Amino acid sequence: MSGEKETKKENRSIIVLTIILLLGLLGTSGYIIYDKVLKNQSSTTIEEKNKKDNININDNDKNTEKNLDINSPGVQELYSKVSSNRDGHFSTAWMWPQQDKIIANELDEASKMKLVYINVKKDRMSSLNCSTIVPQSIDQKFMACPSGESNSIIYSIDKAEIERIYKDIFGKNATLDTSVNIETHEISVEKYSYVPSIDKYVLYTFAGGGTIGKSTTKTLTKATKIGDEIKIYEELTNFDLDEKIGTEQYVYTFKLEDDIHYYFYSREKIQ
Repeated sequence: MSGEKETKKENRSIIVLTIILLLGLLGTSGYIIYDKVLKNQSSTTIEEKNKKDNININDNDKNTEKNLDINSPGVQELYSKVSSNRDGHFSTAWMWPQQDKIIANELDEASKMKLVYINVKKDRMSSLNCSTIVPQSIDQKFMACPSGESNSIIYSIDKAEIERIYKDIFGKNATLDTSVNIETHEISVEKYSYVPSIDKYVLYTFAGGGTIGKSTTKTLTKATKIGDEIKIYEELTNFDLDEKIGTEQYVYTFKLEDDIHYYFYSREKIQ
């Protein structure tokens, strides 16, 4: 009888020990799976999201300046807000006020609208018959129907699209002034003017023009991030006809808004 009891006790001890070992093994396996697989997957997912956001770089130290890839989509997208291949033949004297430092929201409205225009995509424009436009002329010499051609097709841009671009560049609290026309070129042969009756900016042209002697080439040289600011560095090479007349260095600053959107804050000459 005593032997049976001892055997039962030993069996219970073996069962309890086995359960403890199994629990320990499950716990260890669970930690290994989390540490080696799930944790890495979570980290990879966060890094991939940051890459998709284009800008957000793993940056625990907000006081440390970090270099960004100038060819990354995020940097290129920000740079396109203030510079475009479309405006490569414009002189900087036309595009920008001649000041060493410009605060974006202090720019006059005409200068802001130049930046808006270089960000308008061709596929966001629509066509209209010029004869349907009222008024038919603005500023005395700019006409909806160029050279008296009453059935010409002209471009127009929805006000909503202009306002979207405006806020994307200057921030969500920026207010569009529709009374200011959009100049599209240094020699001022065409302008977009807001027509309230159709809620669109309509192209008006002037039968004339001129010549452009000065031009500029641009090179994006560097991009950095520190805290909630991104700085993009640019080198300008200025020409008069084909003669190089000098180079200049500028830095554009963009500030973070609403955790995901950067708006244009300033442009400053550094050399």
